[in-house]
Amino acid sequence: MTFLLIAHRGASAEAPENTLAAFDLALEQGAKALELDVRLSADGVPVAIHDATVERTTDGHGPVAGHTLAQLKALDAGSWFGPRFAGERVPALEEVLVRYRGKARLQIELKSEEVELPAGVAALVRQHKAEHDIILSSFIKAQLERARPLLPEVPLAWLVRRFNNEVIQEAAEAGFQSCCQPAALVTAELVREAKARGLTVVAWGVRSVEELGRLVGCGAVAATVDWPDRARKNIERKFAGPARPSTRSG
Repeated sequence: MTFLLIAHRGASAEAPENTLAAFDLALEQGAKALELDVRLSADGVPVAIHDATVERTTDGHGPVAGHTLAQLKALDAGSWFGPRFAGERVPALEEVLVRYRGKARLQIELKSEEVELPAGVAALVRQHKAEHDIILSSFIKAQLERARPLLPEVPLAWLVRRFNNEVIQEAAEAGFQSCCQPAALVTAELVREAKARGLTVVAWGVRSVEELGRLVGCGAVAATVDWPDRARKNIERKFAGPARPSTRSG
């Protein structure tokens, strides 16, 4: 079985989230997929940052949408996490596409409701021929629906905070490829129902390796994790199987 571990905002337990340092570390730790949050700067450039404001993860103040790309690039996006990350910057989506295309699958979360966001992301994906390297996800159903005609070949993953048969039906009827829900809500029964409707199940909010193992047992195909190295080692142990006996004598 192949279970995809998606580094949530990079290796965000060990490096400042949504920075090149976090993404690089995730790849060093063996991650095959990276998740990042994308919003628009004041001048319409897609950038990787989670919050609507810059205070929590930079030394700046105010809304992301109130800063131009140049102003966002002037902020320190690493010192809040630790002194060795001082000088990390808010990356533009284009930097991420250029740096990791062909090296990792990118799950790009459309984080804000700006109607221009899907088009801005789609234009960069097309420009860098990254259509087969990405997944688009969002809690905002309308953003996925806006993205579909722009990137019809790209899988769409609907992020939800509840998981039941009604959600599965709604996701299937919308033509999405995946449902992404809190790990605690995933059950084998719901995974079977999702698969029957043509959906894959991806979990978020995984808190422990034990929970990760339960997700694998339920039939989920992927999960976002803040600690890809620990998660990878746990998954490898789970599927390694028993050691083969030695055939050497004496």
